[in-house]
Amino acid sequence: MKYVFGLLLFSLANYQSLSQCPTSGNIASNCTTSGNLTITSNTLTAQSGVTVTVTGTLTIRGGSTLNATGATFNLGGLSETYGSLNTISGGTYQTASFQTGGGGNFTLSNAQIQLNSATNIAIAGSNVQISGTTFTNVANWTTNVNAISLSETNISASGNIQLEDVTVSNSTFNASGSFSTANGSNSLSNSNVNAGTSVSLRNTQFSDGSMDAGGTLSIQSGNVSISNSTVRSGFNNAGTNDAVALNMNGGGVLTLLNNTQMSVRGSVINNEWYIDNSDVVITGDFDNAGSEILEVRNGGTIQVQGDFDNSGSGNVSADDGGSVQVDGDYNNSGGGSTDVDGGTVIVGGSYAGDEPTGDTGTCSGGSGGCSGSNCSTLPIVLAEFNVKIENNQVIINWVTAQEISNDYFTITRSMDGIMFDEIARISGAGTTGTPQQYSYVDPFPLNQKAFYQLTQTDYDGTSESFEIVLIESTSTFESPKVFPNPIQQGNAFSVTNLAFGASWELRNLRGQLLLRGKSEPGQAISTGNLSKGTYLLKFPDSPQNPLKVLIQ
Repeated sequence: MKYVFGLLLFSLANYQSLSQCPTSGNIASNCTTSGNLTITSNTLTAQSGVTVTVTGTLTIRGGSTLNATGATFNLGGLSETYGSLNTISGGTYQTASFQTGGGGNFTLSNAQIQLNSATNIAIAGSNVQISGTTFTNVANWTTNVNAISLSETNISASGNIQLEDVTVSNSTFNASGSFSTANGSNSLSNSNVNAGTSVSLRNTQFSDGSMDAGGTLSIQSGNVSISNSTVRSGFNNAGTNDAVALNMNGGGVLTLLNNTQMSVRGSVINNEWYIDNSDVVITGDFDNAGSEILEVRNGGTIQVQGDFDNSGSGNVSADDGGSVQVDGDYNNSGGGSTDVDGGTVIVGGSYAGDEPTGDTGTCSGGSGGCSGSNCSTLPIVLAEFNVKIENNQVIINWVTAQEISNDYFTITRSMDGIMFDEIARISGAGTTGTPQQYSYVDPFPLNQKAFYQLTQTDYDGTSESFEIVLIESTSTFESPKVFPNPIQQGNAFSVTNLAFGASWELRNLRGQLLLRGKSEPGQAISTGNLSKGTYLLKFPDSPQNPLKVLIQ
């Protein structure tokens, strides 16, 4: 009899542990619901540390509230449907799906939505507000909402992210595919956008953030403004300038404001673009032919490292300190209009068509030149810059035609054409009208393709960067080596594979400097005054790791 009674108690306890979780009130201990759980016109609070398991779908509707800070939900699905205002606050939700809709308002805050596998999320409803929430393992994210607000929210998608009629602040969007803003009015501030493929914008205000597009940045219909932000497009096009990295064929208007910095790796198809107190570098060509408009003003700059087509009825203006620099050829023929009013137009290649109107200067004669009131104050005129491989070394040469208040040059190097590191700093000639020749040998070249860029800095700290040059090695650069090693005390050693002029320092293990010098052909470094032990040979001008030197 005792056995039967004990079995009955066990069965009752087991039945209670598997009973339905409540749909209102408090959940103070773990509970499990087999099937669906629906909260309708009620408030349900799950205490911190509680785990709620619903094998089906947890649905909130009818103006309900779910408070779940510190609680964990294991769900078959999470759904919000009709109601005046449904609210979910806090909680971690491990779920197979997440959806909103039904036309009602919805607020989601301080939650973790962790999808069990890559799943599409489609946000619908009338007024959706999401804050302090992270979405992971999303396949594609889309919105179809009259108004949606996202703040302090992070969305990671293996596919695409699409926003519509959205207000965003302090949020991050990572999409392996594309990122786009659709219909309505879209505002994003203090936010970061990272798209592996393309970014497409329409009717969008973007401020105080960063935006990266691996492929093309497209400006669709409406006005798009970007303020005080960093923008990169085509960063997966490293080494290729032919691909279109900025396309405005959609008919939109793009305005850059308040020190926005834009890097375009590839070519540009323009429509209507205003660069105001902002800087743009384009590695490819610029298509401004037809009725397109480019206006650079208020100290803004644009550098086109390829050719510039302003033929037909293209319209270019450089106003109020604005600068248009074209390293290649400039085609202003067939009715193209170029006007300089307090700015500067600089052409490094050939110039064709009518002369720029406005300020003094000339681009005539088919050989380029400078037009505008600031021509006489250009810090330097770079006549030549080339990088070559010779005798297993990377040699960098450049020539200036003139220099004004030129303090120094900086050489930077990159593996991917995006992130550059400084490898050398060379003094300039100050002010001179005589051509100056410069040369530098990279003492520790990369064992693969590498990008090099030259930057010039004035005495007042202002700087200008020039075109990026790619080299691709057909041989393998060998790292420096100490020979012989170990070394008998009193004997000398040499360093192989070290470029001429490379700096070196020999230090003990406490970091004290013992010897220093620059590499010379056939150089032998004496150890005569050094005790037996281990030392470090360092190269202060290079990221090369120190070499151990053992004296016996």
